[in-house]
Amino acid sequence: MEKRVINGMVGIVTSNTYGSGWAAPYGRFDPARAFCPALVDAMAKKAEHAEIIQVIKDNFPEFSKHGRDPFGLSLNWIQQGAEFRVVDCDGAEGIILKDRERRRYMTA
Repeated sequence: MEKRVINGMVGIVTSNTYGSGWAAPYGRFDPARAFCPALVDAMAKKAEHAEIIQVIKDNFPEFSKHGRDPFGLSLNWIQQGAEFRVVDCDGAEGIILKDRERRRYMTA
């Protein structure tokens, strides 16, 4: 799987709007979507909306059939080698770095 790395940072695309997620649709992380170099490049150069749609159609033809507008996609940069997970709340996604996650567990 190819990733776009610039200055030691890896580009990861996520959704910041409700609906269907981008990096973790249906609760399953999809590296091809999250790390797509063409999409990361387009978003990094702040491409026009039409160009981003074309990148999605070219790389993910099955996604363009859903008719979802790719407004609400976010480009995130994470240190290469950092462990993370994508969390999803009804399509709105966030990134949690492993070393910053504080889980609290209840005792029965």
